[in-house]
Amino acid sequence: MTATYDILVWGRGRMASALKSVLSHSTMTYIVVDSTSNSDNTARCIVDFSRHSNTNKIIEYARKTGTPLVIGTTGQDETEKSLIKVASQHIPILIDSNFSLGIATVKALLASMSTLCDWQIDIIDYHRFGKQDSPSGTALSIAELISNRTGQDIINSNRSADKQIVLHSVRSGTQLGRHDIILAREHETITISHCCTDIRLFCQGALECAEWLIEQPPRLYCMQDYLISQN
Repeated sequence: MTATYDILVWGRGRMASALKSVLSHSTMTYIVVDSTSNSDNTARCIVDFSRHSNTNKIIEYARKTGTPLVIGTTGQDETEKSLIKVASQHIPILIDSNFSLGIATVKALLASMSTLCDWQIDIIDYHRFGKQDSPSGTALSIAELISNRTGQDIINSNRSADKQIVLHSVRSGTQLGRHDIILAREHETITISHCCTDIRLFCQGALECAEWLIEQPPRLYCMQDYLISQN
């Protein structure tokens, strides 16, 4: 017997567990599945907090059922990114590496800076020991935003030229997530810092995006699209 839920959570890890906890204190109905599940249950929206290696199966399921999809996993390769892009022509898909309002604000601030080209830029991401991707998806998305504005190369090593965006990663302790963007030039430095202290922050943001995405036409969206729509 099939049932329809508000949210289908795809994943069994830290983020999926945190999302389940947030949902359990809400009025939304939900079901949790993973890559080994064979569920006939449907939902108004899928929220994927699993692994990028599940992309093919999740996209296949979402397209078959016509279900809007929020993707919070990172590390997709070019083939997986292509699958997502093609699928977004048929169903609404929102993908982002970070669902916090704070990071969205940091990105908006950087995007509004007319003098980005005048600075040497370093991005440091701090996360718990054991986090698999390095640099983080959030650090990469910030670097790509700056690179698109300035034309500067993104590197994961020591700076070899004046105008490069240099990524650094620290994997130690139990840090949930902190990102420092350092802009430096002669005689002055600007540091923009964002720190997350509760993993449920990302879950709430993902659910807000899911509720919004259900009403949107097929297209590829990001967190910024949702925030712009709220203004």
